[in-house]
Amino acid sequence: DKKARPLFERAKLVKAGKLKYYLISGTASIDGELTYMDPEKPLRSQVDKTIDSINNLLEDIESEFVLSIKNLSYIRVYYSKEIPFRKISNILDPIISDIPHIYLMADICRENLLFEIEGARF
Repeated sequence: DKKARPLFERAKLVKAGKLKYYLISGTASIDGELTYMDPEKPLRSQVDKTIDSINNLLEDIESEFVLSIKNLSYIRVYYSKEIPFRKISNILDPIISDIPHIYLMADICRENLLFEIEGARF
């Protein structure tokens, strides 16, 4: 028997009448099925890969304008207890400073992931 893969969507456009909501589920530094991490710069490389992944997801959503992480209405960053808050915030704050955001220490879905991001645009 082949093991069934979990079914979920990373990004979704939800329409409610004239309203549109763009939802991004927990996105991390994963390429295919593998965790992406440069051992020389583990956190920086995961940040770069995650931001690229979010931008790619948003580009694939049918929209009347180009979407990127900068267009999100809010962001939640879940970070591993393995990294200090200041370390992740020093890298991410310059990228997401104009977007309401919150950092939450949490268990991340894989041991070698340092953080993940979710967000939405309303």
